[in-house]
Amino acid sequence: MQQTETATVTPGTWKRQLWMAVALGALGVAGPAIEARTEGVAWWYWVLVLPVFAYLSWRLGRREGQTFWPAAGTLMVHWLGVLLALNIVALLVHTEELGRPAGGIVSLLLLGLGCFAAAVHVHRVFYVSTVLLWGGALAATYVREHLWLVTGLMLATGCVAYGISRLRR
Repeated sequence: MQQTETATVTPGTWKRQLWMAVALGALGVAGPAIEARTEGVAWWYWVLVLPVFAYLSWRLGRREGQTFWPAAGTLMVHWLGVLLALNIVALLVHTEELGRPAGGIVSLLLLGLGCFAAAVHVHRVFYVSTVLLWGGALAATYVREHLWLVTGLMLATGCVAYGISRLRR
């Protein structure tokens, strides 16, 4: 009989994971806002943000007693693939084959797809990030000219929700 290893869940973990998913969603939604307003900065933003996604997916997917490299190597390839796809979008924006606002939305969709794959193969908390990222892409499609406002409202809503949860303790 084969015994499977499962991650240890401690009380309160789901709250931390939910806040982490919301933070990842906010980091992702900020990318298109940056891409729509600046030229050449968005690629560096993704280079700095994707390691956060990779690290958190490794932390959540790590099993008790598992060595570092099997999971870390697979996740590095996964997130490097997402970074490569985002780099191709940046190239399309740079060559003006794709506009900056549209490039930001496509980047958001690609990041959401990376989170969806992480949710399927690593940890279900990435489903929340996926919904936030794809919802952000839909919202950005309809309110492209107000993307900074949408990003600010998402961050403000997250801060208020966090404050309310802290007050209830």
